[in-house]
Amino acid sequence: AKTVAHAREDIALPPSAVPKFSVADSNHDGKIEWSEAKALKVPKKIFDHDDFDNNGTLNQTEWLFVRLDMTKFTTGPATKAPGPATH
Repeated sequence: AKTVAHAREDIALPPSAVPKFSVADSNHDGKIEWSEAKALKVPKKIFDHDDFDNNGTLNQTEWLFVRLDMTKFTTGPATKAPGPATH
């Protein structure tokens, strides 16, 4: 019998520059204040952008977006972005 190669579902995402919520929430009050995010070198621009309810703190969902924004995604070797065709 042939073995069929299945798509891997355990591929790790690139590491985020910031830790998961439970670690980032250093005072364990269930939200990330700006002081906690700042200590993790999160830019104020990202903190404010991902504070979707504009309450000055980040919940677990909002922090997930911060983690994604702080993740360096690469698609393999650096390739030049396709520009306009010049003939």
